[in-house]
Amino acid sequence: MAIFIPTSRAKRRYSVGLPEVCCATVAPWLALALRDTRLFEPVWIEQTAIFCGIALIVGISMLSTSNICNTILLNISVSDQISIFRCAFLTSTITSILAFLITRLDSILRSVPVIHLLIYPRPAKVTATQRCIRSPRIPKSTNRTGRG
Repeated sequence: MAIFIPTSRAKRRYSVGLPEVCCATVAPWLALALRDTRLFEPVWIEQTAIFCGIALIVGISMLSTSNICNTILLNISVSDQISIFRCAFLTSTITSILAFLITRLDSILRSVPVIHLLIYPRPAKVTATQRCIRSPRIPKSTNRTGRG
């Protein structure tokens, strides 16, 4: 059976925009800051930077491969929300696995990937808000009675 793409999404280019890159950059730092601010001390900053670098690379690659950046419209459907959650879950999971393989997660607390999972879907909300602001305003409705 052939898979049909809706015409509203058939000719879109898939790319990652600046708001998504900014949110992918800020999300791991914010997750670490919310969990434990001692991770920014000179003793732990190296492993913190490695974790955040891995999270940035994985986050941008997941955003570009999942194509959620261009599927977000003014009205987000349930399938769009599922794909956004799937992207956030895979980003958090792959980041944790790679960080464990590289640094053994000695300084990164176990709750940081969960906090990262909860913070990471924000690029979708930022993009939706940005598109709402850029969209033309709905014209005022006229009076139904036809009088001025």
